[in-house]
Amino acid sequence: MLLFRRSIPFISTLLIGFVYESLCLKPEDVYWYWVGLLVVVAGTQLALSKKARLVETAILGISQILFLSGTYYFIFFVEGSTIRQLLIGLALVINLFYLTNIFYYHFRTEKYQVNALQNISSFLNLISIFTLSSVGFSLILYLGWPSWLISLGVALASAVLCYQTYWVNKIVGPATFLYAGITGLVGGEIFWAATFLPTSFFVNGAIVTVVNYSIVNLARHYFAGNLQKNVVWRYLIISATVLLLTLVTARWK
Repeated sequence: MLLFRRSIPFISTLLIGFVYESLCLKPEDVYWYWVGLLVVVAGTQLALSKKARLVETAILGISQILFLSGTYYFIFFVEGSTIRQLLIGLALVINLFYLTNIFYYHFRTEKYQVNALQNISSFLNLISIFTLSSVGFSLILYLGWPSWLISLGVALASAVLCYQTYWVNKIVGPATFLYAGITGLVGGEIFWAATFLPTSFFVNGAIVTVVNYSIVNLARHYFAGNLQKNVVWRYLIISATVLLLTLVTARWK
């Protein structure tokens, strides 16, 4: 049984790769393949879970679903087969690494590296914010979806991913729900404001991601009790620098 569970990350990643490639071949069936993607993720998380940890499984699964869904729809809007294949390969590697660490966390604790899930989850959630917000801007730009509706979706995704980041870092309590909600609200407002910028959906997605990165990490340091002036300045400088470089190098319409 343990050997079977050890193979689940590889089997699941292969199935997800098949779904991604199917999307590239038949983009008109985008919604059906997405349903298949959700089924694969749900089955994978249940197979890697322990019955006594269903809440834990759900939280880890939601993070994976948002990451893979964001990447899935992101490659749908990206032009160029080479870029799509590179993105698919990167997403599959990250997914395999994430699932492997979940397996170690549950069943091979002697091989599990301390803080491995915390680190990979933070990285995975950051990518999710970028891809989901970029897809949101694409839906507004190309398909004419209402900005307010997409802003609500981005706000919800930001709140969920923020809470998952707190949870995986063992930060729990009523205050985490409040801060996750505030982060989601700010994320939705930044997304709404970025819709008025004459820039590409890549640049707008980067803006939302940088703001989310700063808020989530500052709050994480606050909960850990080590939010000092130098920490605040570090994140402000990093965020301001990335935003400045993004806006300066962006192609304005």
